[in-house]
Amino acid sequence: MLSLPTMKLLSKRKLLRVLQYLPIAIILVFNATEKKGFLLYNNKLVEGANLLGPKISYFRVIDGWDWVIGTGFHTNRVLTFIKEKEKMLVAQGDEDLLKLLGLTLPFSLILMFLTVIVGRRVYRHFVTLEGQVIDDFERLKLSRNEMQYMAKYDQLTDLPNRMQLTENIEKLIALSKLQNKKAAVVFVDLDDFKHINDQYGHAAGDQLLRQIGQRFEGILSNYDCVSRFGGDEFIFCFSMLDNQEGAKCKVRQIQTLFMSPFLLGGVAVVTKCSIGVSIYPDHGANSEELISKADIVLYKSKEQRKGDVMFYNADINQQVQYNTLLENQLNRAVKRNEINVVYQPQINTETQEIESVEALCRWYNPELGIVSPLEFIPVAERIGVIHDIGDYVFHLACRDTLALMPNGKNAIGVSINISPKQLARIDFEQRVMSIVQRSGIDVERVTLEITENIFIDDLATVSPVLQRLRAQGFGISLDDFCTGYSSLNYLNNLPISEIKIDRSFVDKLLNNKQSDTLVKAIIAIGSSCHMKVVAEGVETLEQHEKLKEYSCDLLQGYYFDKPLNIDDLIARYAEKKEEISH
Repeated sequence: MLSLPTMKLLSKRKLLRVLQYLPIAIILVFNATEKKGFLLYNNKLVEGANLLGPKISYFRVIDGWDWVIGTGFHTNRVLTFIKEKEKMLVAQGDEDLLKLLGLTLPFSLILMFLTVIVGRRVYRHFVTLEGQVIDDFERLKLSRNEMQYMAKYDQLTDLPNRMQLTENIEKLIALSKLQNKKAAVVFVDLDDFKHINDQYGHAAGDQLLRQIGQRFEGILSNYDCVSRFGGDEFIFCFSMLDNQEGAKCKVRQIQTLFMSPFLLGGVAVVTKCSIGVSIYPDHGANSEELISKADIVLYKSKEQRKGDVMFYNADINQQVQYNTLLENQLNRAVKRNEINVVYQPQINTETQEIESVEALCRWYNPELGIVSPLEFIPVAERIGVIHDIGDYVFHLACRDTLALMPNGKNAIGVSINISPKQLARIDFEQRVMSIVQRSGIDVERVTLEITENIFIDDLATVSPVLQRLRAQGFGISLDDFCTGYSSLNYLNNLPISEIKIDRSFVDKLLNNKQSDTLVKAIIAIGSSCHMKVVAEGVETLEQHEKLKEYSCDLLQGYYFDKPLNIDDLIARYAEKKEEISH
């Protein structure tokens, strides 16, 4: 096939010369500037073409395409037939010649007539074919356009999707770079979108996303773009900014859009969003870097407080690098034996003797040093190693408590903190029972300590698990009592055997009348419900005496002892161990 530029350079005569050497016998396909017509040429390269002789082809240009379809027929067979008959006539004489000419002339006229008819039919055939091809390609073009649109645009909001987003941001970055300006990538995430779906239905959630998309488009200038990144996430790019203040102004425009309620099925719904922002070229040179960093600060913002805005900065970058290192090291902490357990005594207020210990997890890493549980436990939950750490700590706590004192009457118990992620695991019961059985400790000596706030969203799932564990003999301790929203409801619905007074109340016990009243009320509730009450964070004699006066059952804090490793615990409380053992 000849290319269009080549065809344009050829004159008609040169084109015919070229066509003579094309290896095409029946169908001629080529580019042309003429609309239609007939073309006579002789193909010299096709095997047997010389025998076939010249060919007459009809061609017609199809608008919008660089090629035409042509067809034709060879006439040499007619000429060959005539020449053969002429030879026969010469041999047979004039009489036969006249007879044959009489026959040949009508035959030739008939052949010419048929040629015209066939030519017209070929012409009509190609007119029809032309229409069909044009129609097919129009449909193909329409389908292609629809597929391209679907590939680049979100079907729900009609905003550009993630695929188109990168291309748009790169264009705006290039524009800003050319003008020596800044650009801002703004990552927007709706707050509590799941609650809207749960309360009003997914159709209402889709309606909300469409309305938000329309509002977002309304604040765009010619130098901005917005895309739906996925779910309830949107990303803006604002280009041609003079400074970071310009980006802050754009963010305020976004926040203003959420001040008016959204009408969902006749119901006015108010929602908010959290926002993370990165700036070109300060925080990255391409769309991938800027989106990643805006995403990081977005979720940092949501961790601190929903509805906030956070701009990427060097401190956050340092924190991200630290978190990455922490995650990598935490993944190998158990295998490297970097996790250990210490034990803080819980003292009986009446006997002043140790009655139980709380097992506390500690992590020392050669690179990070001592890492607080408040820091690494949430990370362990997020990256999925909390189950390995939890099982390891549970095993050590059971083993060490048994080493501190054998099973028997009044044997020292152990309280072990349980992560919500552990409790939610389907095989949690089997795992803890297996550890207890392997260690040999009496199950009645083990108390599972859980935080009040874990039950808010999953009480129906958690309650049966705790009921079964309590029936097996485990104690169930509710930590941070009265710091959440549904403390009394939990006491009414869960098999709690112990409640712990949070240290924040103990700290203010002596100088805050409200804290004093709350502590007395918690102790009274525990007594009336036949639950042990443990006060943690006891650090002074005065706190000790006040809590003893209020009949708190167990006291825990630095006034009595700091958390101890198992060797120090055994050494310090050996006398108590021997006394109870005998």
